[in-house]
Amino acid sequence: MASIINAGTTAGTALNMSADTSGILKLQTAGTDAVTINASGAIGVGTSPSYGTSGQLLTSGGSAAAPTWTTVGSGATTLKYVTDSTDIAVSSSAPTQTTVGSSFSVSIPTSGVIRIASFAGRIVEGAGGQNNGQAWGIRISSTNYWFTLGNVNGTLTYLPSVISSSATNTNYDQFYGGFNTGVNPAVYGRQCVIDIEANSVPTGTQTVQLIVAKTTFSYTDPFTLKGTTNTTRVGLEFVSAS
Repeated sequence: MASIINAGTTAGTALNMSADTSGILKLQTAGTDAVTINASGAIGVGTSPSYGTSGQLLTSGGSAAAPTWTTVGSGATTLKYVTDSTDIAVSSSAPTQTTVGSSFSVSIPTSGVIRIASFAGRIVEGAGGQNNGQAWGIRISSTNYWFTLGNVNGTLTYLPSVISSSATNTNYDQFYGGFNTGVNPAVYGRQCVIDIEANSVPTGTQTVQLIVAKTTFSYTDPFTLKGTTNTTRVGLEFVSAS
């Protein structure tokens, strides 16, 4: 049965209570079940309650006997910031990674995208005179997932997400939150997005490390993230598909 709290309609007996040892609690109005909490703590609505599960919220819609439940986090976004106040010299080409900042724990949704939401910091051009491009990615366990990986004429290519227009190591590009590019932005400005399902990215709670490398598509000079001058600050966004 159940322990019952009933809001009655008769003067003097407006609130009635009865109890048992079932662990089930019913809230009634005029003797009709309105809300039931079962022994596991799940909440049901109506006379024939439909119970939600862990991680679900009761939302508008449906009926008393068949309410609408929504999974918490559906379409939700988690934003994690990676910061590094050291100077990071990047001379290796992708897929060889250079780490940025410390690793962190995050819950990766089963479907959706991971993207770089913001970048603030200073990129100093290395010697070479070819300009530089940065290939960004994340590392989970021993596997790298790159934001701008592509295939150019049959060749696997690590494309640049940002291109510095500085051609000497005395120059630099400064960013304050948004990625942009100093060389032909219409062609080379790229979104930094990883499709979780398309790239078979592990889901659930994972330890993630931000990585960067030289691009393999032109603009292959080395570069330095000058964190001692301006802290490198990267916002990583984990977006669940709704």
